[in-house]
Amino acid sequence: MVIEPIIFGRIEEALAAKFTQPTDSFNSKILYRILFTVLGMSAAMTLIGDIVGNGFNTGIFSNWIHNWPRNFVIVLIAESLVIQPIAHFAMVKLHESQDKKAQLEINAQIQ
Repeated sequence: MVIEPIIFGRIEEALAAKFTQPTDSFNSKILYRILFTVLGMSAAMTLIGDIVGNGFNTGIFSNWIHNWPRNFVIVLIAESLVIQPIAHFAMVKLHESQDKKAQLEINAQIQ
């Protein structure tokens, strides 16, 4: 979780900016961010998981080549169909709550 914002977050933002235009829709920008986040994180976590599970050995990279495509597809599906919709829903509800609270404060100041 520390790797994502420090390393992959910056790379994903730069790549998403390179592949999208300011006039592109929010959904297209999110799709690119999901794709680049999943690419980076699945690659790193496949490598780290193999090192943690099997230690340093000569087969680290051959195992990575074998395991990474499967991990990438699983995480891409999970991120696109489960994680992002839940995060989007949570942010919508958070903003609605904040807007309602701000409106109540404005109404209280007016009265």
